[in-house]
This record gives sequence, C-alpha cells and structure tokens, in this order.
Amino acid sequence: MIRALGDHTKKLNEQGKVGMLADIYAPYDHFKRIAGAKCEIWIGAGLGILPFISWQQDTTIGHFERATLVYCFDPARAFPSVERMQEITVQSGVQLVSNPSGSNAMAETIRKAASEVDQKSIQISFCGPKGLLKKVQELMKENSISAKNIHYEFYDFC
Repeated sequence: MIRALGDHTKKLNEQGKVGMLADIYAPYDHFKRIAGAKCEIWIGAGLGILPFISWQQDTTIGHFERATLVYCFDPARAFPSVERMQEITVQSGVQLVSNPSGSNAMAETIRKAASEVDQKSIQISFCGPKGLLKKVQELMKENSISAKNIHYEFYDFC
C-alpha cells in the first residue's frame, strides 16, 4: 500500500498500474514479531497498521490466536477500512479491536489482558506516532506491564 504523501509517492501513485513490474527492496526497519510471546498486543495507527497486515501473512511464527490487533484510526481517513481489517484478521485468526479517534478500546484491551494473564507474558508491538506511543507506555505502567515488554516503530507522518 502506498499513501501519496510526498513528491515520489505521489508520482508513483499516479503512474503505477496493476500488473506493472517493479523492483522492491526489503524493508529498512527491524520490526518483527516476538517469537514465543504468550500474549501479544499489536497497536497500529494510521500507516502503522501496515506491518501488522504483513505479520498476519507470515506463518513462520504462527500462533495468531495469541495476538490482538488494536487498529487506531481517524474515521474520516481510515485506510484500510475497518471492514477490510476485519476480513484480514478473520482469515489469520488474530482478534481485531477497532479503536477510532476518541475511543477507549485500546486502554480497555490492555487492562483486560493484564487482568487475564501474567503481565510479564504480555508483549506489546506498536507502530504509529510518538504521541500515541506515550499513551501506550502510560497504560502499560498503570497495568504493571514492564517497559521492556514493548517494541516499536515510528510512523510520525500518519
């Protein structure tokens, strides 16, 4: 998926056509699932949802039943749509939590996980803007989840 945000991506979006051949380089980040996690909470905001879509297609780790995906989005700009995210998560077996702007669903998801399993076994993966990361870290502290149980990637331009 490409969001036309700058000169290059606008040009690519305008000129790219279905069936066109392209050279694609591997991702530049090191954002990967944590193998062996007993309880995973994935939090994706804006374009930060994209790594989690990819993760659901990778069966090398499996155990998608251990993962809950919190999709944070602005209802006026949601891409992909919540309906599309539901289709993807149903296929993989990941639980989807819809968290539109102003919702408390992310906080409730973290609280629920912390009340059901040992907080040490909760791994949080976050991809989104720094401001939302700060909120996630506050929620982790409130729910006695160690700060070392989060790994993240920033998508500040979301």
